[in-house]
Amino acid sequence: MSGMNGGLYLVTVATNKGVYTKRVIVK
Repeated sequence: MSGMNGGLYLVTVATNKGVYTKRVIVK
């Protein structure tokens, strides 16, 4: 995730239940 450090970004996670978006804060 280079270039996204120190900020807020979204991660798309695929599971056997479906796909959802997760908010991640990098400190």
